[in-house]
Amino acid sequence: MRGLSGAVVVVNDNDTVTKSGGIPERTREQGEWLQRHGGDMFPRVVELLPDGYVMEKLTYIDYWDVGSDFNIATLRSHVWTQPAVVAPTADSGKLLLAKMQHTIDKYLYGSITDKIELEILDNAKIAAAGLSVFEPCLTHGDPTAENVMVRDDFGKVFIDPIRATEVVPDSPIIDVGKVLQSAYGWEDAKYQTGAIAYRRSDIADALDDDDMLHYGDAWAVIHVMRAIPYVLRNIPESYDRVISVLMRALERW
Repeated sequence: MRGLSGAVVVVNDNDTVTKSGGIPERTREQGEWLQRHGGDMFPRVVELLPDGYVMEKLTYIDYWDVGSDFNIATLRSHVWTQPAVVAPTADSGKLLLAKMQHTIDKYLYGSITDKIELEILDNAKIAAAGLSVFEPCLTHGDPTAENVMVRDDFGKVFIDPIRATEVVPDSPIIDVGKVLQSAYGWEDAKYQTGAIAYRRSDIADALDDDDMLHYGDAWAVIHVMRAIPYVLRNIPESYDRVISVLMRALERW
């Protein structure tokens, strides 16, 4: 399984792939993002559909073979150089904090301590504060290790962008948080391979920016929290492992 949206991926006879369904508007938005903001480092979209899109067929790569240097370098050169579509607003921080409280109350009530709850909410405040530190720019939205594939005779490319929203707007620290999510064991929690994609220290070296790492760590917590409802709906057997990813993100190891 690749992704939690519930979209269906069908391989066509003409070396293309159709991705449709799931959350239809979100799936189509991926295709629109790729058409508008993509390039050689992203899948080529052949056609937009009402509930998805048709793109070139790519080849899977084992997520532990991707390398976080690819993520950071590609984001810096092909994504963060483009203008933001949904910049942070004065309400972004308040909405984010409310969303985290709602997720705790609905999905984690009784299963985490009061101390952990406070740590999650503190990270939400840090994540929100970081939105005013960095200039808004386009973000991929989901540049985890599992969202890298290979184009034959070319190399690695990013797949499956997520459109920014007022709660999770366009800011480079959003993407840094997603790369760090992989360092905290996201893919292993889903696929049980026993392999962690990245090392936090390697991401820190690639960024060479302590502030970006600091705020990105807080966003890693937010991203895992945002995934919990999808995990419970689509891969409930991974729930305990995803909570372990959350704990590692909170502890920064």
